[in-house]
Amino acid sequence: MPKEYDLVIIGRGAAAFSAAIKASEITRNQVSVAMIGFGPLGGTCVNVGCVPSKYLIEAAKAANTQRVPRYPGIESHEPAVNFQVVMDSLREAVP
Repeated sequence: MPKEYDLVIIGRGAAAFSAAIKASEITRNQVSVAMIGFGPLGGTCVNVGCVPSKYLIEAAKAANTQRVPRYPGIESHEPAVNFQVVMDSLREAVP
């Protein structure tokens, strides 16, 4: 037997979640919502776009801060970077 929904959202990314949340807020949780789409939940931004790139940028900033300190009196040194560990950590944070 088919299920009926008040709202069907096409997509599974950030905009789809925003639409579902807004519908829930407007109706005070009195709406049934279905999200349909393909690919991993969360969409491009969460899985391969914004979030992973920002993670890697922050890791690079941390390494660079060791190389080029921001404050006088702090000695710099070449950081030991294990890129495989960084990538494994990223994949764990963003499955």
